[in-house]
Amino acid sequence: MAGDVVAQPLVPEEPPAEERAEEAERARRRARAIALVVGLGVLVAGLLYLARDTGGGDDSLAGAPFVTNFVVSWRQGDQANVYTVDAVDPQDDPLTYTWSATVGGCGTFEADGQQALWTHPPRPGDGCLRTGKSADGGLKGMVKVVISDGTFDCTVVDPGGSAMATMAYPATCARRSR
Repeated sequence: MAGDVVAQPLVPEEPPAEERAEEAERARRRARAIALVVGLGVLVAGLLYLARDTGGGDDSLAGAPFVTNFVVSWRQGDQANVYTVDAVDPQDDPLTYTWSATVGGCGTFEADGQQALWTHPPRPGDGCLRTGKSADGGLKGMVKVVISDGTFDCTVVDPGGSAMATMAYPATCARRSR
């Protein structure tokens, strides 16, 4: 009949090639901006290292390792935060990494070398408190790593819980006791 309406299934149309190309370019710009921020963080960490006290004596920090990057990321398959620290020793001494965490009974924490893994339980219960500050609704906790070259211990503390971050965290360095 002439007045009948035929229902057509709603199929999302694929955006035109022009729109897909624009979105790809926006994604490339975002990736370049992130790389720039990380690079600037490394540069700032290096400048802070060069500007610190090198006055000599037992309190001198000359030769201490310095942290160039500290990243907290999310690994979906493991339901875990991955913590990665990058550090440099000016004398190319081997570095050791000692990790610790306060996760308040919320999952498990394990570490090996420059990386640590905070695995969250499938359903966080009473032991898992939300930070309430982070955009990702992160869990409360504190992660610490001590980087040592045998002469100096440099400590980095991330009080942000499971909130994801890429930063040049300041390290507190001290000469080891003899």
